[in-house]
Amino acid sequence: MFFSKTSITVHGFSDSEIITISAKNIHDLASEYAQKTKKVIHQSLNERLKKDKGNGKHLAAALADLEVIKNIAKKGNLVINSQNYAQRYIDALEGFSKGSGLCLAESAFLQKEIDAGCQTLISKNTKGEIAFLHTEEDGDNDKLAQKSKYGHRLVKANLSGRKSTFFSYPGLCLWGPAFGTLENDNFVQFVDELFIKEKLYGPLWSNFIVFMFFDCGNLEDIKMLIKKLKVLCVKYPFQNGYSVHMLDSKKRNLLSVEFAGSKIVKIDTDYKKFSQANYPKAKDFQKMSEYDEQTYIEMTRREKRLEKISNLGMWRIDGEKQAISTGLETLAYPYGDLRRYRRKDKHWNIYHTGLPSLWTAAHFVGFLGKAHTSLYIGKLTPKPIVGMEYSNQIDNNYMYQEKKIWEMTKNKFKKK
Repeated sequence: MFFSKTSITVHGFSDSEIITISAKNIHDLASEYAQKTKKVIHQSLNERLKKDKGNGKHLAAALADLEVIKNIAKKGNLVINSQNYAQRYIDALEGFSKGSGLCLAESAFLQKEIDAGCQTLISKNTKGEIAFLHTEEDGDNDKLAQKSKYGHRLVKANLSGRKSTFFSYPGLCLWGPAFGTLENDNFVQFVDELFIKEKLYGPLWSNFIVFMFFDCGNLEDIKMLIKKLKVLCVKYPFQNGYSVHMLDSKKRNLLSVEFAGSKIVKIDTDYKKFSQANYPKAKDFQKMSEYDEQTYIEMTRREKRLEKISNLGMWRIDGEKQAISTGLETLAYPYGDLRRYRRKDKHWNIYHTGLPSLWTAAHFVGFLGKAHTSLYIGKLTPKPIVGMEYSNQIDNNYMYQEKKIWEMTKNKFKKK
């Protein structure tokens, strides 16, 4: 029987930022993970509680949501091939609480984290080879380059012989909403968060949904899980919204879905130009998006730039080395999207919000060939291109910029 081989290259992470965990069940795996990341978990909780202003309402709301998920697990609503994926999430969260020393309400509160970010580009050539690039953006932290502010970890896990490598967020249970691969299952997953109106938030946490997809790790089983979620989310809406991209590296198949509110839909992907920033592809979800003029401009620019990168051929996938090297070069291209903000001293600061940005916590580049899968995981932004080092400036001749975005925005937000 043919099996695709997977190689993983890791760059930039210190020894203390790479952790190894091993257990026979998911409860103990999450417990060991929490023990080894206990410091950053408590830091994350303290920061979140400060925003809560100590009134405890968010803790109570998180616990109420958790009771909904427990009830779903008890009823077996999300059982696929004898696996109760909702219960497995509960088991992991309880293990996370035990290992971190938090009460269950505090752990649940942390899982409701939502910060829009991340960008993805996927392409497929005539040989059927697939390549992708992905930036993992922590939208709540623009000081990631400071070691004391970097709480993310790269985790190598072994769950009863099932090996995985995933990027983790401080305070979230195991893989949460980030990227990763299940090496035994030939499975790769990465996620882009979407801007969704707050009034559409429900008890089905985004991190809960994405956790189950990765835990499942099989596209056919995930499709059955999605069918059950379509029914369930009518009564229990999703919290916020995500776009989730899942790859079978053996068969070189892709499944992309978006979920928000009371819907979850499969996204039609054109491999030659498929891109995803933080703007929904599904028209129903576009109506749910929460944008003001400034945010709409930024998100549209990100989307247009990704589309043009794919169409104009800056990123090429003629074999493994070419796909990885040009993917990293594309991620390192420093110009095109800048934003300004007014400091406390009333002066303006300019910073870039393109592929390399102040929020980039990690980058993920991959190539899926017939006999081999090659993955590259790097901390923060990629190594700068010589002669094109990162700098806060505007390139007026930037080949991917969209000149008519302001006109588009005026039409979208014109007063009634």
